[in-house]
Amino acid sequence: YLNSILDAVLLAPHYTIIKEVNDDYAIDISLRLQTKPGLAVFESTVRISGYTKKLTGAITRLNLYGSQSYCINIDILKMYCYCHR
Repeated sequence: YLNSILDAVLLAPHYTIIKEVNDDYAIDISLRLQTKPGLAVFESTVRISGYTKKLTGAITRLNLYGSQSYCINIDILKMYCYCHR
């Protein structure tokens, strides 16, 4: 679950306020957050348009997970997983 929001930055508004097809405007926000358990730190960019929120790219894990994900063998999920001992 979410432990804390470490950083939230509006990305260069003159480039990222985007005219959408439905005449709404969107903003892009770079988010860096920490989750529990394990204190994983993730970063990604979220586009907000009206009530819609979506990722605009990949989620990146900024700290190493080491042996925290020993219980899963699916590479793409390892960075998200925390295995209780």
